[in-house]
Amino acid sequence: MKTFLLNGDEGQLIGFEISNSFLSSSGIAKYIRRIKGCEVVGTRRWFSADEVHVHFLFSGKRFIVWEPFGDNSRLWVGPEDGEVTPPEIIYELKANFEGTSRVSISR
Repeated sequence: MKTFLLNGDEGQLIGFEISNSFLSSSGIAKYIRRIKGCEVVGTRRWFSADEVHVHFLFSGKRFIVWEPFGDNSRLWVGPEDGEVTPPEIIYELKANFEGTSRVSISR
């Protein structure tokens, strides 16, 4: 999966974006469950106004998959509540997203 790095106003790494090629929160959660080291801890419910699709754990940190404004072409993946996370953890998570296949993930 192609990813796009995101830096904060001061140049620090704050997360990354992925293509919004999934149609449901459950499809995104299925994909994340296939990523080594990730544990899904919450998924948005049907018809929810919440823009956060999935809450998950990686390397002892809480992350989210967020769709700003509910209609973006990319999803934001980063620490929950803007928690400061060492860049090496974000880089490792990004690499795992890039290396995980989308084969047999239903929409």
